[in-house]
Amino acid sequence: MKTKMLLLTTMLMTTFFSLSAQNYIGQSKSKIINDLKKEFDFGVIQDVSEEEQFILKYSNFTGNIIIYFYFDSKGKCEKFTIINKNLADYKSVVRDLNRRFVKSQKNLWVQKGDLACQWRLDRKENFFALTVTKSL
Repeated sequence: MKTKMLLLTTMLMTTFFSLSAQNYIGQSKSKIINDLKKEFDFGVIQDVSEEEQFILKYSNFTGNIIIYFYFDSKGKCEKFTIINKNLADYKSVVRDLNRRFVKSQKNLWVQKGDLACQWRLDRKENFFALTVTKSL
Protein backbone atom coordinates (compact mmCIF):
# COMPACT_ATOMS: atom_id res chain seq x y z
CA MET A 1 0.00 0.00 0.00
CA LYS A 2 2.84 2.40 0.87
CA THR A 3 4.52 1.63 -2.46
CA LYS A 4 1.30 2.37 -4.37
CA MET A 5 0.91 5.71 -2.58
CA LEU A 6 4.53 6.64 -3.30
CA LEU A 7 4.09 5.70 -6.96
CA LEU A 8 0.88 7.73 -7.20
CA THR A 9 2.55 10.72 -5.55
CA THR A 10 5.52 10.47 -7.93
CA MET A 11 3.20 10.30 -10.96
CA LEU A 12 1.23 13.31 -9.74
CA MET A 13 4.42 15.32 -9.12
CA THR A 14 5.68 14.52 -12.62
CA THR A 15 2.37 15.64 -14.08
CA PHE A 16 2.45 18.75 -11.92
CA PHE A 17 5.86 19.86 -13.11
CA SER A 18 4.97 19.41 -16.74
CA LEU A 19 2.02 21.72 -16.10
CA SER A 20 3.92 24.04 -13.77
CA ALA A 21 6.11 24.99 -16.69
CA GLN A 22 2.95 26.20 -18.40
CA ASN A 23 2.71 29.95 -18.50
CA TYR A 24 -0.58 31.24 -17.08
CA ILE A 25 0.23 34.93 -17.65
CA GLY A 26 -2.63 36.65 -19.49
CA GLN A 27 -5.10 33.81 -18.94
CA SER A 28 -8.51 34.40 -17.37
CA LYS A 29 -9.43 33.15 -13.91
CA SER A 30 -12.09 30.81 -15.36
CA LYS A 31 -9.62 29.27 -17.84
CA ILE A 32 -7.06 28.65 -15.09
CA ILE A 33 -9.69 27.05 -12.85
CA ASN A 34 -10.85 24.87 -15.75
CA ASP A 35 -7.26 23.82 -16.56
CA LEU A 36 -6.53 22.98 -12.91
CA LYS A 37 -9.69 20.87 -12.65
CA LYS A 38 -8.79 18.98 -15.85
CA GLU A 39 -5.19 18.29 -14.87
CA PHE A 40 -5.57 17.88 -11.11
CA ASP A 41 -8.72 16.33 -9.72
CA PHE A 42 -7.02 15.96 -6.34
CA GLY A 43 -6.53 19.55 -5.21
CA VAL A 44 -8.41 22.42 -3.62
CA ILE A 45 -9.06 25.73 -5.39
CA GLN A 46 -9.92 28.76 -3.24
CA ASP A 47 -10.59 32.42 -3.97
CA VAL A 48 -8.50 34.29 -1.40
CA SER A 49 -8.93 37.80 -2.82
CA GLU A 50 -8.44 40.83 -0.61
CA GLU A 51 -9.88 44.29 -1.36
CA GLU A 52 -8.03 45.39 -4.54
CA GLN A 53 -5.97 42.19 -4.88
CA PHE A 54 -7.61 39.33 -6.80
CA ILE A 55 -5.97 36.03 -5.82
CA LEU A 56 -6.73 32.38 -6.53
CA LYS A 57 -5.03 29.67 -4.44
CA TYR A 58 -4.56 26.05 -5.48
CA SER A 59 -3.13 23.40 -3.16
CA ASN A 60 -2.61 19.70 -3.78
CA PHE A 61 -3.98 17.00 -1.49
CA THR A 62 -0.76 16.70 0.55
CA GLY A 63 -0.24 20.45 0.93
CA ASN A 64 3.27 20.15 -0.53
CA ILE A 65 2.41 22.30 -3.53
CA ILE A 66 0.58 25.60 -3.42
CA ILE A 67 0.04 27.94 -6.36
CA TYR A 68 -1.06 31.56 -6.00
CA PHE A 69 -2.47 33.28 -9.09
CA TYR A 70 -2.68 37.08 -9.04
CA PHE A 71 -5.16 38.80 -11.36
CA ASP A 72 -5.49 42.36 -12.63
CA SER A 73 -8.76 44.31 -12.53
CA LYS A 74 -9.77 42.76 -15.89
CA GLY A 75 -9.47 39.23 -14.48
CA LYS A 76 -6.27 38.30 -16.34
CA CYS A 77 -3.38 36.57 -14.60
CA GLU A 78 -0.50 38.99 -14.15
CA LYS A 79 1.68 36.83 -11.88
CA PHE A 80 1.73 33.37 -10.35
CA THR A 81 3.87 31.71 -7.71
CA ILE A 82 4.34 27.97 -7.21
CA ILE A 83 5.51 26.96 -3.74
CA ASN A 84 6.90 23.43 -3.43
CA LYS A 85 7.80 21.91 -0.07
CA ASN A 86 9.47 18.89 -1.69
CA LEU A 87 13.09 20.03 -2.10
CA ALA A 88 13.92 16.83 -4.02
CA ASP A 89 12.16 18.42 -7.03
CA TYR A 90 14.40 21.50 -7.06
CA LYS A 91 17.11 20.16 -9.39
CA SER A 92 14.60 18.93 -11.98
CA VAL A 93 12.92 22.34 -12.01
CA VAL A 94 16.29 24.05 -12.58
CA ARG A 95 17.04 21.62 -15.45
CA ASP A 96 13.65 22.33 -17.01
CA LEU A 97 14.13 26.10 -16.74
CA ASN A 98 17.64 25.84 -18.24
CA ARG A 99 16.30 23.77 -21.12
CA ARG A 100 13.33 26.02 -21.93
CA PHE A 101 14.46 29.58 -21.19
CA VAL A 102 17.47 31.92 -21.23
CA LYS A 103 19.18 32.33 -17.86
CA SER A 104 19.85 36.03 -17.22
CA GLN A 105 20.91 35.99 -13.55
CA LYS A 106 21.61 33.47 -10.81
CA ASN A 107 17.95 32.58 -10.13
CA LEU A 108 16.24 34.29 -13.06
CA TRP A 109 15.28 32.97 -16.48
CA VAL A 110 13.72 34.93 -19.34
CA GLN A 111 11.06 33.66 -21.71
CA LYS A 112 11.28 35.56 -25.00
CA GLY A 113 8.72 35.94 -27.74
CA ASP A 114 5.12 37.13 -27.83
CA LEU A 115 4.62 36.31 -24.16
CA ALA A 116 7.86 37.61 -22.65
CA CYS A 117 8.10 36.65 -18.97
CA GLN A 118 10.58 36.28 -16.14
CA TRP A 119 10.80 33.01 -14.19
CA ARG A 120 12.39 33.50 -10.74
CA LEU A 121 13.34 30.49 -8.62
CA ASP A 122 14.08 31.01 -4.93
CA ARG A 123 15.17 28.22 -2.61
CA LYS A 124 14.57 28.50 1.11
CA GLU A 125 15.30 26.09 3.96
CA ASN A 126 12.03 24.10 3.75
CA PHE A 127 10.65 24.95 0.30
CA PHE A 128 11.33 26.59 -3.02
CA ALA A 129 9.20 29.06 -4.95
CA LEU A 130 8.90 29.69 -8.68
CA THR A 131 7.40 33.10 -9.51
CA VAL A 132 6.44 34.06 -13.05
CA THR A 133 5.79 37.67 -14.06
CA LYS A 134 5.36 39.42 -17.37
CA SER A 135 8.51 41.21 -18.54
CA LEU A 136 8.26 44.97 -18.86
